[in-house]
Amino acid sequence: MTRQTITQDDLVSMFGPLSAPFRERKSGIPEDLQYGGFRVNARYVHNNEPLTQPSGHVPVSLFSLITRFRDVGASDPRDKVFAFLHMATETLDLKANYRASPQFIYLRTAQLLLKKDLTLLSHVQDPEDTKLTGLPSLVPDFSVPLGRVPFATSEPCVYSASGSGGAQPLFFRTADQETGKLEVLVLCGRYVDTVAGVARRKGCYFTRVGELALQTPKFYSKVTGLEYTRKSRKYLHYAFGTEEYEGGPAPLCRVEALWRTLIGDYSSGLYPAPVTTGFGFSEWVATHLHHSTHLSALAQDHIAAANPQAVSAVINDFDAIQKRKQDVFTRLHPDEPGGYLCFDCANEFFNDRFADDGDAKRMLDKVGLVPAMHPVRYMPDADRLRALQPCFPNLLSMTAKEDRLEFARDSSKKCPDLSRAEAARRSEFENRMREVKKGRRMFRTERDLLGMGTKSVREGDEVWILPGAKVPFVLRPVKGKTPKRFRLVEEAYLHGYMDGEVLGEGRELEAFGLV
Repeated sequence: MTRQTITQDDLVSMFGPLSAPFRERKSGIPEDLQYGGFRVNARYVHNNEPLTQPSGHVPVSLFSLITRFRDVGASDPRDKVFAFLHMATETLDLKANYRASPQFIYLRTAQLLLKKDLTLLSHVQDPEDTKLTGLPSLVPDFSVPLGRVPFATSEPCVYSASGSGGAQPLFFRTADQETGKLEVLVLCGRYVDTVAGVARRKGCYFTRVGELALQTPKFYSKVTGLEYTRKSRKYLHYAFGTEEYEGGPAPLCRVEALWRTLIGDYSSGLYPAPVTTGFGFSEWVATHLHHSTHLSALAQDHIAAANPQAVSAVINDFDAIQKRKQDVFTRLHPDEPGGYLCFDCANEFFNDRFADDGDAKRMLDKVGLVPAMHPVRYMPDADRLRALQPCFPNLLSMTAKEDRLEFARDSSKKCPDLSRAEAARRSEFENRMREVKKGRRMFRTERDLLGMGTKSVREGDEVWILPGAKVPFVLRPVKGKTPKRFRLVEEAYLHGYMDGEVLGEGRELEAFGLV
């Protein structure tokens, strides 16, 4: 059989005359060529253009793959590791073996990954969420979602709790060489403090964390030495003539320590969080109290029309909740002068003391601070709260029950009347706070430090910092074991110990085991 050659004339006879080569789009990219009854992409016509060189391979670690797709379901828990072995660009002594138990696979994976760094420990789930039995506390149960965003990730981490120390020496003591069963992982670390109290699990979040903060002194017990503390004290010293600032690191007000702990002192890609983030905290508190007043007014309105005998218990419980919230808010105010200062008010304060705006600006630049609010308070004062009340006449004028209920459900959108900048600051703070608090609880230590740990953290747990680790860890002592042994509870944020401060305190390294 001879092969027939099809010429352009043959194409014309079959499909009709060829159309114009192409028409230019507005974007400058040619449309597809129209060849009778078929289409040819114009990009493929220009085959004389140089080809783009393919980029090189991007290294992908097994750790990043397992943790990134941890929430993806799998009918076999072993596939949470096996599915990524051929994708990882690193070489590990691990093969897909379905005769091994999931516990053994997870244990072996943890042993290999921990030899590189301790970041894997930040991906251990809360003890309450563990499903696989027999796993050591330091081995993540990859079959369950993590339930939170780790403070330490495989990406560049902003924290450096252990400072610039060397890598952690790891020693695996194995009870059975045949099965690889891990008896204990020997580590060394520095003890920091013991958990003395935790926030309640249920109820108003502001009330819960506020009550815990009120158990600490008005000024935070740990001097961090970060730059923003010096700026705050400079402003306080100049504006109010106090003699407390002496030029060195200064303590924080507990309110500032509180809001920085709530967000892990990280916001908008910055660590430590900028001072303006505290203004978002102030707007969050003001909005919280504002909505609480709305709910209280609505409840009293509806209850008054009902049978007082039938609803008295509800009234008492609701009033108790509101009074507790108001009490926490009132007691959190430090006994220092100052209050809410908008940007214009702050500049007016300084302008009154200088001949012109240029002098004020030069002074502010010299101390490195442009004040927008009293930097050691961060709580809305009475004037600020009263400024948020204009919506109440509209609320009280509503006569229909359905209108009032709809207003209560939608109050977050209709009130309070925040400016665009204020609403943006509040939203930014709330978003970061929700990310941090998911799956976590605030705790207080015996030295009155504030931190964020797992939802299972409890009194008696200890906070340790391990060489080579980016964040502290909460460990639970195992009684009756010598030498010291612990169970890993989870990673933690401890305000004042996230930048290697532990190295300057002369704390000795101690060896212990994780089981």
